[in-house]
This record gives sequence, C-alpha cells and structure tokens, in this order.
Amino acid sequence: MRRLIAAFAVAGAGLWLSMATPAAEQASTLDTAKAKAWVGEWVLTMEGRRGPQERPLTITDMGGKIAA
Repeated sequence: MRRLIAAFAVAGAGLWLSMATPAAEQASTLDTAKAKAWVGEWVLTMEGRRGPQERPLTITDMGGKIAA
C-alpha cells in the first residue's frame, strides 16, 4: 500500500510540476478516458525539511483532456 501511495505521489508531483507553468490552465495531451481513475481532488503528503507537508492537487477534464 505504501508503494502505491508513494508511486501516486511521485506521479502526481510530476504532473503538477510539469503543468506548474503560465500555461497551467491548458489541458494536457492525455485523454480523460485513459486517466478517469485519477480525476478528482487529491492531497499529496510530501516529506519536507520541516516534516510532512500537504499539497492539494485537482485533476479535471478540460475538453476531453486531463488538466491539473
């Protein structure tokens, strides 16, 4: 279970970082149908210098493509 959570956190953080640009309002090239299980509100817990930190992540459908 911890591996699944860690894998999701890494994938979510990667998605968040890849879209954390001025173009973050644009949808990705990933079809919503391929990522339907990931659409929704998420809270990522990452270990920082001051201990665990929670970061919100919202994954939505934007015109049939995934946006975060």
